[in-house]
Amino acid sequence: MLVVLLGLALLCLPACRAKAPGQGIPAPKSRLIGQFVWQEDGDNACALLRPAEWSASGGTGDRVYIPPNQPDGATVSLTLVNCRIAGADPEVVAPEGIGGTAIAQWEAFRQSPTLEGWTQAMEESWRRGRLIVFRLDESLERGKVYSLRPASSASGEVALAAYVVDGGEPLMLVLLASGELADAVRLRQDGLYDDLLTMARSLKAIPEKPGYSRPPWSAG
Repeated sequence: MLVVLLGLALLCLPACRAKAPGQGIPAPKSRLIGQFVWQEDGDNACALLRPAEWSASGGTGDRVYIPPNQPDGATVSLTLVNCRIAGADPEVVAPEGIGGTAIAQWEAFRQSPTLEGWTQAMEESWRRGRLIVFRLDESLERGKVYSLRPASSASGEVALAAYVVDGGEPLMLVLLASGELADAVRLRQDGLYDDLLTMARSLKAIPEKPGYSRPPWSAG
């Protein structure tokens, strides 16, 4: 009987062992994304799946990712913001396409520190300002995804903005597209919308550790 139990325990080990970060990473639907990598960003106290080949810039408060080759007739960027950290620095602005400031985002969350409270405050702000046209596209377990565009039709930009709360951290992930990709339908057709959902669902809080990144930024 002991031998049988030991054998069953050994068979269970592979299934019971926790997966290391990076295992089971899904394939992106958009060719522009290429492939995902699991990124830990100590400056911004969060980790997520992000485009592996996109270059990273910025640091404490926000991180901007840019593809190595922009699509013909379009530009795309991905911005990650921890509003708690960014809100402490008056020089950090909110991601382009969202409107307002990082401080305003942080104050909205601080006054009502839940996903519902935060997003309701932002929706009210967009309505009052009348500069942003928004639509709630998706409700996630820990977040919401909006499509936003300037009220002025002359501006050829559209933003897909994910608001995520994890471990008490107010996190934003914003995909900004201009030119030929500045269309919500086109972003869905090209797979970028689904890929943003994948990244938003993966977004999680980690301990803040300035200067820490895994993999290192130089590793791409």
